[in-house]
Amino acid sequence: MDFYALQDSLLRNSKSGGSSDTVDVESRYVLIEKIGSGSYGDVWSATRRTGAKDVYAVKRIDKRHAGIKGLRSVMGEVETMSLLSHPNIVKLEETYQDEACLSIVMEYLPGGSLQHRIDRQNVSELETRRFITQLLMAVEYIHEKGIVHRDLKPSNCLLSQNDLVVKISDFGLSVFAGNKQCLTTCCGTLHFMAPEILLEKNYGKPVDMWAMGVMAHVMFFGRYPFQARTEAALTKDICRGYLPREEGGGGLPCPSLLQDFISQLLLYDPHRRMSAKDALKHPWIKEGLDANRRTSLYPSQAPSVTAMKPSARWRAAVLAVIGVQRLLYLQRIQRLVRLGYDGFPILRDYRYLVTGKYVPASTSVECSHMFHARPMALLELISMINTCPFLKHVDLSWNNIHSLSVIQSLLKVVTRHPSLQSIDLSHNPIPAVAGRSIVRLIRNPLSQVTSINVGDTGISADTIGQINSF
Repeated sequence: MDFYALQDSLLRNSKSGGSSDTVDVESRYVLIEKIGSGSYGDVWSATRRTGAKDVYAVKRIDKRHAGIKGLRSVMGEVETMSLLSHPNIVKLEETYQDEACLSIVMEYLPGGSLQHRIDRQNVSELETRRFITQLLMAVEYIHEKGIVHRDLKPSNCLLSQNDLVVKISDFGLSVFAGNKQCLTTCCGTLHFMAPEILLEKNYGKPVDMWAMGVMAHVMFFGRYPFQARTEAALTKDICRGYLPREEGGGGLPCPSLLQDFISQLLLYDPHRRMSAKDALKHPWIKEGLDANRRTSLYPSQAPSVTAMKPSARWRAAVLAVIGVQRLLYLQRIQRLVRLGYDGFPILRDYRYLVTGKYVPASTSVECSHMFHARPMALLELISMINTCPFLKHVDLSWNNIHSLSVIQSLLKVVTRHPSLQSIDLSHNPIPAVAGRSIVRLIRNPLSQVTSINVGDTGISADTIGQINSF
């Protein structure tokens, strides 16, 4: 799948109302019946018009209803799913679009959602263990790739026929975070949200483990661990860090190992919470499994990486690295979109957004007039300049620079830059007070800068004379 071509086409078509290079999913698939509804459209069961008659799930997104913001969110989900291949994650097959809809073809699971299974009848301890073990394997897999799901809950998990296999199906809120606690957006479903999200603290992978604890509780007890009647009261209960002790169905005692397992996931402190890898080693998980059963939890198992030929392992590793880089790039492009800076090609530099290193084609960066409409976007460029050790000249003339903070940020980087020698700041409404900082820069013996053009700015003639004299 050419993800970037699809994304550009989608966003272009959502503005123009269509394109001749689109393909209607119904030209390739027969839609059988509607099996669900989502925020922006419906989900259908379908079969291919030619070849094998396997059943697939087709999610049809109404592009006009979704809008630019919704389409970007959907494409984030598509990109994430395209990177993942695991027995407990729904497989993305392909995507299509016509003038009205984006269609996402996915693996079909006839058992419905895990939430429907919980609502239908009690889930035994044995079944709870089987479902949780499979989901933990999937969470361990995505966490190893640096992805945080952020919306794990039974309604986002689907079951195979006879309820033998459970798979995570919705990655709409997933994001790449590496191993850092760097996320701040408040999102998810309240009953499954960890305290650190509700308290607006930085968070990371442990929020998924909290959600796994809530899911285990809901499966076995048939109710949420925190059950206040209002959102405010529920938020308070979740954030107070106290988990009430439960009894099992019919008033029977809860198995002690299961109670301990849940309590180790619902710890208030995210640093003390079990990771997915730790949870898979918990006695409650291991109690029902012998050493050979972990790989026989599924009717069919994908080939292990160790069973591949060396060349295939190398290719899989390379593709995994490329995939994570693409996800990271998309995440950082979305940040530029939120700031309103995505219209500047220089800021979309792939290598910089993925590696944090800016490597331009020459030792000179020419940006005259480029940021005139959005001068604050120069703060992003300044961060890029700071990472390039061989840059010699930067032209920032005619960019409507009127903010002292932009000038101060630039001078801070320039003062310690190992190679930058000349800067053109001419024809900008730079505040007069910035002149003193520029003079100090020129006089600084540690600076490599030998020339700063500040002609036709707000800086006084006397100060310009001092700058030019050096």
